[in-house]
Amino acid sequence: MQLAVNLALFVAVCGLLYFFYSAMERDIQLKVDEYATKVLAEITECSTHYLDNRCSAADLPPALRSVCSSWEICMLRNPQDVGRMKVSAETLGEILNSFIEPISLKTMAFLGVVFVGMFVASNMAFNLARRPTWKLLENKG
Repeated sequence: MQLAVNLALFVAVCGLLYFFYSAMERDIQLKVDEYATKVLAEITECSTHYLDNRCSAADLPPALRSVCSSWEICMLRNPQDVGRMKVSAETLGEILNSFIEPISLKTMAFLGVVFVGMFVASNMAFNLARRPTWKLLENKG
């Protein structure tokens, strides 16, 4: 019975961790897609400028060479090359801030004490239940 209760508590904690992880992964993917869309819009704008100013022409004026080269570099970017680690850290920071700010420190401490208390109390109860009753009577008498 003790194993079942401890296993249930463990599964509950693992379930919460999995829920948190999957929600965070979904938020990170949405943020990566958002950044990729922004980069794609910049690439489209650079391509438009590059073509409108005829940057591919052989007789390109010297004043446009540096600008055309920067537009070309911009055009050749890969929209999927978003720093996933940077986005992950940024998203994790946002998630933790939005989760922790509304919850007071007292509430978090209380929930932690309740969870640890449930674990300790259930284990102590099972340990007491496993003792033979005659030993309990001997200690009193």
